[in-house]
Formats: sequence, C-alpha cells, structure tokens
Amino acid sequence: MKPEKYILLFVLLLSTGFVTFAQEDVDEEIPSYQTMYDDPYDIRNLYLQFQPLFADVGALNITGGFGIEGAYYHEDLFDVQLAFRTTYGKRFDLNRSAAIRNDENGNSFPVHFNLEFGGTYHVKDIMNESSSQVLLYSKQLKGTEWASTVAKSAVINGKVRTIIGTRLGGILYSSTLNVSSTLEVQNKELTYEDGSPVLESSMYSNINAFIIYVGGSYSMIRNYAVEFSERFDPSGDDMIFTPFFDIMIAPVININDVILPTETVSADEIDKLSMGFRAGLNLKFNRKLSWGTTVETGIRPGVRKRGFFLMFKMSFPIYARKLEPKESATSTE
Repeated sequence: MKPEKYILLFVLLLSTGFVTFAQEDVDEEIPSYQTMYDDPYDIRNLYLQFQPLFADVGALNITGGFGIEGAYYHEDLFDVQLAFRTTYGKRFDLNRSAAIRNDENGNSFPVHFNLEFGGTYHVKDIMNESSSQVLLYSKQLKGTEWASTVAKSAVINGKVRTIIGTRLGGILYSSTLNVSSTLEVQNKELTYEDGSPVLESSMYSNINAFIIYVGGSYSMIRNYAVEFSERFDPSGDDMIFTPFFDIMIAPVININDVILPTETVSADEIDKLSMGFRAGLNLKFNRKLSWGTTVETGIRPGVRKRGFFLMFKMSFPIYARKLEPKESATSTE
C-alpha cells in the first residue's frame, strides 16, 4: 500500500474518532435545573476573620505570622475593613532574628506589626445577568467510584452584582531594618560627628511608617443556589471576588538612629521612599463559616530600593452574620 493510502486511512480513522466523541458530548446533555434563589444583594454584612497564616516577602524584610480582620458591608452604599497582623516570633521575622543574634549596635527591635483600616465607597452598584459554571457532583458516587469519574460542570444562568468602588484608608507598620545592606544598595554610609565613616558591617535599626492609600476596586458578588432534576446534588455559588489597586503615600517615616558602643549615629543618611502602589485580589464567600484569601504586591513606601513586596494571607475560619436579617412574611386569611 502506498504511503498516501496509509495517510488517508489514518485521517479517516481519526475523523471517525472525533465524530464518536462529538456524538457522546451531544448525548450527554447537561441536566435541567431549578433556581432555588438568586439574590447577590442578600448577603451577610459582617465578617470576622482569623488568619492563621500570612507571608510577607519583601526587599525590606521577610515576615510570617497570623492576623485578624473584620469587614462590614452596607446594603449598597459602602463597606469598611479593619485588619491587624504580626509575627509568631523572632524566628518568623528575618531581620529581627538576625539583629538579635548578630547586631553590633545597642538598638531595641520591637515586634513587627501591620495595622490597616479603610473603606470603599460604592460609586456604581449594579445587577447584571451572567452565567457561571458549577461542578456536577453526587454523594452516590463514593471513594474509588468518584475518583474514577470524569468531573463535569454545568453552565448556570443567573445574576452577578458588580461594585465599582473608590478606596481610602491608612496603614501603620513597624519593622526591623537591615541598615548595613540598605546603605550598600543605596551607595551611602553613616558617619560619626567628627565626619569619619562608620565601619561596622552588621547594623540594624527599626522603621515606623504611616501610609495613606487611595485607589479603586471592582467587586463581583454571586449568591445563588440551584437544584438539578437528575441524580446530581444541589449546587450554587456565593463568591465575593474583589481585585483592587491603590496609590500609597507615606507622610510619616521614622528610622531610629543607630546606637553604637561609642556614639549614637543619625540614620538621616538613609534615603526614604514616600510614594508607592499595590495591586491585589481578595476572595471570600457568603457563608456562616468559610475561608478566604488575599494576595497583593507592589512597592511599599518606607526605604528607597527596599519597597518591593509580595504578601499572601489565608483566612480560616471566616465567621459571617447578618446584622439586619430579612424576615419572612406569612399570609393570613
């Protein structure tokens, strides 16, 4: 048989396979469903979050620890947040741990912390028709039977609430600063009162800064439940997803002077960074007990060439409730 005939036979077999798979997709139609409720405005408005894990990896310092956070959502006008985080101890604070072990100066090194408070004004709060995918799952499939099943999803038509907001708030943070490495990257040096250079190679200090941020966000909220007519279990979506972007300005940045054995040396020679930015994503769910996560990155005001950071925090559990729950009405004759 000529090579051209082999190629033609292969193409025919491949085409037959595609037709077979296509026929299977047509035969396996998505089951019909009934929408039980769909109201993105009917969400819990008070969220209390414990964050057992955060990681902040930056040029200024590397820290890890825990935090708490609270959020309140007005019906359709604004929402506010308050968050605090700190480290588990010096071993989860790279600069502080190194300073306590190796510093050549007599500074004290307080525990790292970050306190943030702010709010979002809902410039535009609208409802649109949309669609989303849900996983088709059945409790009848257990163990190896579910593991060997190819998971399917269904496209559900529903509503999505979109909030375009303006953000305003403040951040207060304190962290240990590696003075020696900062001077090196800035090509600077500290000097004594007589003008002679400071030669110590392992100097640390502490930085405190207050930041004002202003920015915008684009939140998407879904809150629906559906019931399928076939063997699949009820499903739904109650996600609150918020990308955001902020410009950050620090009107106050304090770097403590370096206390050496013979003299206290001013840290004014270190260049400060008064402006930065951040972009991030926040995700949580409209449930009584749930989980959430936040990821953000950018340039944090504080010290020049030490501003870059990448921060991740996981919230679990999130406790949520309605301060003003809707009351069900009953009819009487």
